[in-house]
Amino acid sequence: MSKQKDVAIIGIGNTIRMDDAAGIIIGQRVAEALDADFFEETTVDPGLLDLIDDYRLVVIVDSIKTDQFPAGTLLEISIEDLENPQTEFGPHRRNLPAIIELARNAEIPVEKKLKIYAIEILKNEEFGEELSQPVEDAIEPAIQEITTSVALLIKDTRNPAK
Repeated sequence: MSKQKDVAIIGIGNTIRMDDAAGIIIGQRVAEALDADFFEETTVDPGLLDLIDDYRLVVIVDSIKTDQFPAGTLLEISIEDLENPQTEFGPHRRNLPAIIELARNAEIPVEKKLKIYAIEILKNEEFGEELSQPVEDAIEPAIQEITTSVALLIKDTRNPAK
């Protein structure tokens, strides 16, 4: 059996769909700050199950367009939110509840191993590599917030309270 790895950061998005690149940009910078493995994905697919199994902690960073929050708002999305049929988090998350269910069926403690962050965006339907100003302005604070939060989680998983 292979040794479990520490932390994987997955940035989800499309770098030529304007603000949709935010999850990739933030995820890559968080991975660099934490010296974690980084994966860039355009969609959530069943391959994610292998990462959840192989790593102690998997952090997903994605963009989201709900029009419920100001652009640039960073959200931490719980597994319970994903399982709520009343909640629509966009195309990248359609498969995530199914992957979570597969992980549970495989007895992978997904609630302890998976953290999901999303940044509210303005533009993801046009082609272009530039971010809207509110999303651009939110990149650095989002990187700092996620890095700090994940660093604490890493510390807690390495030194569990007695």
